[in-house]
Amino acid sequence: MEQFLNNVVCRINSYKCIGIDSCKKTGKYQGWAAFWQDSCGSYGFGVYRNITELMAEHYDADCLLIDIPVGLPENNQDEIARPDRELRSRLKGKSASVFNTPCRQAVYSQDKQDAKKINLQFLGKSLSEQSLGFTPKIREVDQFLFDNPQYIGRLRESHPEYGFALLNHGKPLLSKKSERVGLDERKVVLNQHFKHTENALCEIIAHYPKVLIDDFVDAMVLAVIGHIGMEHGFETIPEQPQKDSRGLPMEIAYSRKF
Repeated sequence: MEQFLNNVVCRINSYKCIGIDSCKKTGKYQGWAAFWQDSCGSYGFGVYRNITELMAEHYDADCLLIDIPVGLPENNQDEIARPDRELRSRLKGKSASVFNTPCRQAVYSQDKQDAKKINLQFLGKSLSEQSLGFTPKIREVDQFLFDNPQYIGRLRESHPEYGFALLNHGKPLLSKKSERVGLDERKVVLNQHFKHTENALCEIIAHYPKVLIDDFVDAMVLAVIGHIGMEHGFETIPEQPQKDSRGLPMEIAYSRKF
């Protein structure tokens, strides 16, 4: 009877959190890696060709955290309002994981050299290859939110390395998750907050190439951060986010228990 009542309460108060990370590998998997869990302990994962396909399947999610810039600068004032600088200061030793967000004008350029020139014109700086590599995904999410404004404020920017730092009592993990020691370290941290970590990663490896494990680990930590946020509330960098010209909040959403 007690278990039955617990299940009923779980269903009544249930919520679903999904973490989303870009598949950075080439080849067949060039879309988005997603990992989700609900308050009843169930979880799932998948790769989606585009953000529209992903959102169509997970329209019912209560928390959607994505590792991609949401809210784009169009001038120097916007850039200062972005959370990037503050986030770097909180990730000492891991600040390189926070790349410069391109201006919206550059994001919609189809040519890399033109994008560099445009960013230099509007923000006074060029773009690294890392930033340029993400511009198609940034454009995809920005266009999705423009076409689907009902997701503004629901699909929120977060950051996996900051998520791991929060779960690790505020200390960034300096190891690389692409290396065995780094992956193992992240498993230990995740397992303290999500007891199905090992089983879930084994299932992921059974379904997808091992080169995608980094992306799923990042998606998983965002789902965990989302779960904590649903229980304890969310915070943002900065505390009072400004909105860009399209009304998108320029923020990093996060949560913590301590």
